[in-house]
Amino acid sequence: MLELPGFANPVLSERESRELLAPYFEKFLACMNGAWEEWEKLSSRHMLDARARAAFLNSVIIHRAKTAFTDDPYVTFTQAQGSFFLHFGTEIKVRFKKLKPNGTYSNIMTRQQLRLMYQKNIPGILPGTYLTVGYILDKLQQEIQQHKITLQNRKTVIYAIDLDEAASSATPRTRVAPMTLTPAVPVHRRAKARKEVAARKQISS
Repeated sequence: MLELPGFANPVLSERESRELLAPYFEKFLACMNGAWEEWEKLSSRHMLDARARAAFLNSVIIHRAKTAFTDDPYVTFTQAQGSFFLHFGTEIKVRFKKLKPNGTYSNIMTRQQLRLMYQKNIPGILPGTYLTVGYILDKLQQEIQQHKITLQNRKTVIYAIDLDEAASSATPRTRVAPMTLTPAVPVHRRAKARKEVAARKQISS
């Protein structure tokens, strides 16, 4: 864990993040590349500006992510107020974003965005290290040039994991993370478990 100036909570180091997310690199790439393929199939895309393109890609990426991660016991997701988060156990929360060439993302700095940026406690989201999974377009905006996982503090990238390099060099053995995610138990499951325990007590008495 890293304790960094400007962050309210300790965050995972690059090595820790890489090890925990290694089994999911190919799924991240598939979600982003699949969305770009859908964009290229869109016959009216020449009429849409960069903002509309980003919104389209984000919607398709989220749709694909919900499908790709739905059966994984260590991965859950939340979606509220226009923000979609993938939760990997209790350790990592990620969002998908379009990245600038330097690896940073842009956001209107609402109170929520500032709390995310500074890794502050947010019920249902943080604590837990907040990372960005993103894509970088080429200069002509005609194809995805890079895919990265980044930890950012304002306009500074603390570290970046090159997804293309990591996925291409991975083997079946290295894709199994040596660190273990702690499953996040949804609230409704905890409530159900409490009811079952209470019912058993009544039967036994």
